[in-house]
Amino acid sequence: MAEDETRELISKVDQAINRFVNGDAEPYKACWLREAQVSIFGGRGAHEVGWEQVSARLEWAASGFKSGWTVQEVIASDFGPDFGYTVSLERGEQTVVGRAEPSPSVLRVTHIFRRGGGGWGIVHRHADPVIEKTAPAAVLLPGEA
Repeated sequence: MAEDETRELISKVDQAINRFVNGDAEPYKACWLREAQVSIFGGRGAHEVGWEQVSARLEWAASGFKSGWTVQEVIASDFGPDFGYTVSLERGEQTVVGRAEPSPSVLRVTHIFRRGGGGWGIVHRHADPVIEKTAPAAVLLPGEA
């Protein structure tokens, strides 16, 4: 994939996520391939597999935002002929349903892209909040130590 094509794709996703944090899921949904194998590990936990479930998840997640902005700080990316990825920090500030004031946010985000259907589309998103480094036992489930 050419460098300018990569920049254009990353910019399209960045703009769509900015619409997403303003309650509009459609531009971000348009960045995805609509296939049975798409998946998401959302920033609010859990996961979904398949376009119908991922699409519903994106609509649900966007509906929780009233307003906001976000910027992708791409840490690493690579694209081959048919697959690519970006690893980013998504930094921003959003006002969510149930709160009057905006709050800062930082997510660790990995997007996996695949060429299909005449263009590039997201096939997986993994997002989680940034936390400090922690001891191995801190991530064990209760009773698992």
